[in-house]
Amino acid sequence: MDVRHVHIGRNLRKQLRTGPEWVTTANHSFQRVTEECRGRREPRWLTDALLASLLDLRQRGWAHSVEVWEGDDLVGGAFGIGIGGTFSGDSMFNRRPNAAKVAVADLAARCAQAGGAAIDAQWDSPFLRSLGAVPVPRARYLSMLAAGSSRRLALPRQLLPARRLIALAPT
Repeated sequence: MDVRHVHIGRNLRKQLRTGPEWVTTANHSFQRVTEECRGRREPRWLTDALLASLLDLRQRGWAHSVEVWEGDDLVGGAFGIGIGGTFSGDSMFNRRPNAAKVAVADLAARCAQAGGAAIDAQWDSPFLRSLGAVPVPRARYLSMLAAGSSRRLALPRQLLPARRLIALAPT
């Protein structure tokens, strides 16, 4: 998914305008996001050993999370690994409708701000297509991965209003 062309549909734009005040952060609650992503799934793909590896990658600046907050409640999030201009998204969750979409849209905005170019969604799904994801030919994907592969993607961490995403996304 090109981080500059995330689609925010009409219903989500309306929810962001009129719904509860959501704010987003990056890398504030990595472990909580990963625990939410693995919590309700059986069999668990995110094993204890894999989680320990991801936490190590987070400490080293390679793994990242985006959090969606409603007051003090974590209502959505996403996490993955950023290398060069590509962010490889591993998983997302929501405890409120559309909170995962907000997490992905916010991740794209933060990636773009950090000089990233794409989010590797790993799977093709209607959910991801609704946000603007499209399949990428293998040769193009491999060249995207090779570009800047030794550089860490540093996401801006600050707390931001989710409503700002309305203005950032093409209609």
